[in-house]
Amino acid sequence: MGGSEGRWVVAAEPVEIKINVAGAVDAAVDVLSLDDGEARDIYFAEDTTPGLASSHLLLAAGVVLRLRREADGAGDTTAKLRPCRRSQLMARWSADTKDDDDQWVYRIEGDLTGSRRVLAASLVQDLSATELAAGLDDPAQAFGRQTSFLDDCAAVRVNLAALTILGPVRATKWSKIKVGSVKKVNAERWRVGSLDFLELSRRVDADEAAAALAELTLAVLKAGLMLDTSSASKTEQVLDALA
Repeated sequence: MGGSEGRWVVAAEPVEIKINVAGAVDAAVDVLSLDDGEARDIYFAEDTTPGLASSHLLLAAGVVLRLRREADGAGDTTAKLRPCRRSQLMARWSADTKDDDDQWVYRIEGDLTGSRRVLAASLVQDLSATELAAGLDDPAQAFGRQTSFLDDCAAVRVNLAALTILGPVRATKWSKIKVGSVKKVNAERWRVGSLDFLELSRRVDADEAAAALAELTLAVLKAGLMLDTSSASKTEQVLDALA
């Protein structure tokens, strides 16, 4: 990975603002005029050792390990630290970077949902259909390229080979939709068991985040939709259902 090994330069990272829509998701999809989206399956790798204080210990420690499989079988894996402290990001992980062939990308950004704003750092690796299939059988193969990131920065030690793959979550994604007057909104629906979520999100500059969240919130309410005010994150609720 690139990046200076010297003194850090702290920049104002972009922020992803997020809103979860409450109520009947089918109705919300109709209100937003969402046509056929991009279907994919989402999996998580977690520590399911019996007797632990949490059924999703890695998530509780701020580590999210996610696999996404597209319709053609290919996809990607994400190792994310959220919430993340700047002080846990070692020097080579203190700035965004990617490889020359765009096979992986490392990103630092803010995450704003309601009044909760945290820092997140993630390394995303593209995988072929063959590689992803192997990773669903053996998490160590799925997240092999993220090992050094986890070793350097995660708050807990992670033995990838000892994790359990949970899922799938059935997901549908729509990109750059319009919600009222707000453009370039991404929407993603997750379905697993009795859970059904619709998340709306946008990436904006840090100094625009609060105003952009307020604008999107108002647009959602004007569309006649309700906001999900649950304190539990979408990922936490899904992992509770899967585990």
